[in-house]
Formats: sequence, structure tokens, C-alpha cells
Amino acid sequence: MSNSNENQKIAQAMPIMRSIRIGSAPSTMPMMPLRSTIKQQHQHQQQHQQQHTVKVASRVVPSWKLTSELPELSELYPLERCHIEIEGADDQQVATRISNALKKASISANFENSTAIATTMGHVTFAINLFRTRSAVVVECQRLSGCSYSYCQNAKLVLKSAKGEQHRMVSIPPCPRMVRVASFEANKTEALQIAIDLLQEERIDAQRMGLESLVHLSEDSSFRLDQAPCETVLDHITSQSSADPLHHSALHILANMLKNRSMEERFLTDKLVSALVMDMEHANANPHNAHLACECLAHFERQRVSFFTDAILVASESGKSSHALLEASSSLLLANVIR
Repeated sequence: MSNSNENQKIAQAMPIMRSIRIGSAPSTMPMMPLRSTIKQQHQHQQQHQQQHTVKVASRVVPSWKLTSELPELSELYPLERCHIEIEGADDQQVATRISNALKKASISANFENSTAIATTMGHVTFAINLFRTRSAVVVECQRLSGCSYSYCQNAKLVLKSAKGEQHRMVSIPPCPRMVRVASFEANKTEALQIAIDLLQEERIDAQRMGLESLVHLSEDSSFRLDQAPCETVLDHITSQSSADPLHHSALHILANMLKNRSMEERFLTDKLVSALVMDMEHANANPHNAHLACECLAHFERQRVSFFTDAILVASESGKSSHALLEASSSLLLANVIR
């Protein structure tokens, strides 16, 4: 009996644990989505592009148009290191500067009020978020996928352009020219064989590595492909969705081979022409592929391309609004067709 009374006294003397919140009250304004949410939005946009197979002359978005006020930057939101604050700036002016810089750099972007998902020709995807404080506009960049070095260069471009400054992209210096030795051709042949072996694997990651290796190897004027691997590359163009990264790499290989005149005429079928025309028609969804398709069609006979003027015009309008390289390649192709 005495032991139970002592236990009750001890229990009454123990402190009562309560949860508390440290810091000021959270902002009443809605917070921007974090990295995981932005990735989910990007995956949803990719799925939407894969389902988009109807021929479209869709609406061209001229620039980044803000449809509502920017969200207030909450004290609880963890900003990325790649961000700047622009004092006394107008929200729409900052958005317009960024969209113009993306167009000059030929970086495609999907805009949704205060967030943009940008993708480069080198498969680097990053998010651009805009916030508002009492006296400044905050611009933040978040890498979602791709090469870290390339992302840093493009993030600098975005942040400097937001302030109205010019930024020169620093390209990776070329490797020093090596003296040709007896084993040079053997090494090149071995690299080509490794890429072809990867291309024949069932795994998608192996096929992607093989195609990306062939992209670099095909830049050499002496590059040649046998019938079987060449048909495999072209099959990724004619049968894969335009949103598939394998489709983009295959287009790049074809453009390099046509430029170096190493593609045999018998492979340039009507089915291939139709696939390239479809890429131009979907220029608003994927301007990178449309640019490569225009470069490929520029090497075809004029009579085979002259029937697809409407698709070239769609690509040209998309390039004028959002993609400098597509604007140049489609304008050149259109000039060759109507001359």
C-alpha cells in the first residue's frame, strides 16, 4: 500500500510533456511545391506528351505570362543555393527576361504561372521558381535531372538574365588533337562495336548508352553503320514516341550522318519522312526534336519535302516564339522548299 502511494507521488511530480512550435507563425500565403512535387509535375507533363499523337497546330505561348500574383516566400521554405533576390523588380518583367533568355539559348520550357520546367538539348531538366517578398522578386533554380556542370551553366544564364545582365555560356574546351597512331583506328572500331552491342541489349538503359555513344561517334566524317545497326537506329525514329529520349538520340545520329553524307539513300524511306514531319508538327511539345527533324529534312530532295509546308510553318512559328535553333533550321528548310 505504501509503495503504490509513493508511485502516485512520483507520477504526479513528473513534468507533463507538451509539443511546442519554435519560430514565427507560417505565412497565410500558399507555399510553393517542393522538389518532389515539381518532379511529379514534370513526369505528368512527359506522360501527357506521350499520349499527344493528334496532328496539332497548337497555340504557341509567346513568353512566360504570369496569370496571378507570385506566392509569398515563406520562412519555412528551404531555398536552393542557386537563387537571387532582385530588389524593386516587376514580376512580369523578370519572367519575360527569363523566357527571352531561354529562347536565345534554345532551352524548351513549360510555364505554369510562377514555375517553369526547362529542358536543354543535352537532356538537362531543371525548375525555375519565382517568389515575392516585401521588396524583391526571388528567382530559384532546382536541378531535376541531367549533367550537373551543364545545369550550373544554364542556372547562371537564368539568374543573370533575370537581373537584366548578359551571360556568355562557357563551353567545355575541346580535347587536344592527338597524333594518330597505329592503334587509333582499332580503338575507334572497338568503340563502335561496343556501342552497337549495347544497342542490341533488351535493357532500355543499355540502349540509351549505346545511342548516346553513337551520337558522338557519328560526328566523325568517316563514321559508317552497317545495315542492321542502321535499321535499329532508324526504327527508334519511326516507331518510338517523340517524348522518348531514345528518339531524340536517334534523330541526332541521323542528322550527323546526313551532314557527313554517310547515310545510304536506300534507308531514306517514306516512313522515315513521315516520322520527321510528325516531329515538326509537334514542335510546340518538343522543339528539340523538331529542330533535328528540320536539319534532317534539309538533306532530302526538295520534291519529297515540298508537300509538307504546313508542318514546316508550325515548326517555324514555334521556333520564333521559344527556340532560336528551331527558328533558324525551319527558316532554312522553308526557304529551300519555296525557292
